[in-house]
Amino acid sequence: MVSLVAALRRQRLLMAVVGVLIAVAVAAGLATRPPVYRSVAVVTVAPPPPAPPDYGYIPAFETARTARDIVQSPAVADEVARRLGGRLTPGEVASRIDVTAGSGWQTLTIVNEDGSPTDAEALARASLEIGLTAAADALPENSQLEPAGRPSAATEVRRPLALQVVMVLGVAVAGAVLIGLLADGLLARERRGRRP
Repeated sequence: MVSLVAALRRQRLLMAVVGVLIAVAVAAGLATRPPVYRSVAVVTVAPPPPAPPDYGYIPAFETARTARDIVQSPAVADEVARRLGGRLTPGEVASRIDVTAGSGWQTLTIVNEDGSPTDAEALARASLEIGLTAAADALPENSQLEPAGRPSAATEVRRPLALQVVMVLGVAVAGAVLIGLLADGLLARERRGRRP
């Protein structure tokens, strides 16, 4: 215990060393993190036009919201997982697909991410095709869902360098501070133990 306390007395040096070690470990973790690839599909959405006899109107946002919910549904994720040969579970498919409505609810953007560019593109094609088929079957008659071309080629998703630097420094400083607090606590305990 005495040698540990003696080492902790040099806590500033210890905090600096621990901070550097944590920074190196976090930087190494970020540098060796596997890449993520993203493929994006855009779909235009239009509600059915008003029709006789009541000329009722369905707002675009209702059509888009319904289509978005269907594309992100467990049933679509299950079918996409089957289409991909079971490589992903339905839960994994659902976690890799994000659907958002554009301004005015006239577009849906389907973002698909995977660890391989080929798999990200396959996920995009399957989620677009299966999702639109399911949505078209559930939406009011004459609603329009049109893909704006094919899903994009997969591109690597990169975190901004500044964010990575902040993450490394933040974790290193937090680790060093925690070690310093631990050292202070042990030193205080030793001092209390020495009192007569």
